Amino acid sequence: MRDTGAVVAVELQQKKLRLIRANSERLRLASVAAHALDATNASALLALLAARAVGCDASQGADVVVLDAPCSGMGTLRRNPEHRYQDCSRLEQLTALQDRLLDAAAQCVRPGGALVYSVCSPLEREGGERVRAFLRRHPAFTCPPVHTTHLEPFAADDAALGGERRVVRSWTHRHRGCDSFFAARVIRDL
Repeated sequence: MRDTGAVVAVELQQKKLRLIRANSERLRLASVAAHALDATNASALLALLAARAVGCDASQGADVVVLDAPCSGMGTLRRNPEHRYQDCSRLEQLTALQDRLLDAAAQCVRPGGALVYSVCSPLEREGGERVRAFLRRHPAFTCPPVHTTHLEPFAADDAALGGERRVVRSWTHRHRGCDSFFAARVIRDL
């Protein structure tokens, strides 16, 4: 992007919002605008996109929406061993929130655009299961194979999503220095 276009960052927690703003300033990224907003509110997200549109028609939605969803953080156990003692009921709440966030984000993607979903968790319930459930609820989206060279070492098979190399995963024990995470890109039909 070379700091062109518009990056609209949405975060509900003030502490994280301050970090986004501080890093944008430190990196001199004028294209990034961070806003405090509940990302489960699709109407508010669409209004924000329309207000921030620069040289494009935001009424169709964004070219790319990246959802780095709240999760159990189980992929960061190496750095945060206390995560192993979480209450299982919290996982139910998190997966319900992840579904609501995905549904709202989907409304913000233009036809032909992409939604990237990521979590710092290796748990199938927060990764592949969320994407498969999303695709059942939103048949206008598909999950294409990963063809990006720098992601090849992390591309993973998911038979339920149509076969080989549909998602990106890192594993702490396989990819030295990395936390475990999951990501998938879904494309909205034209």
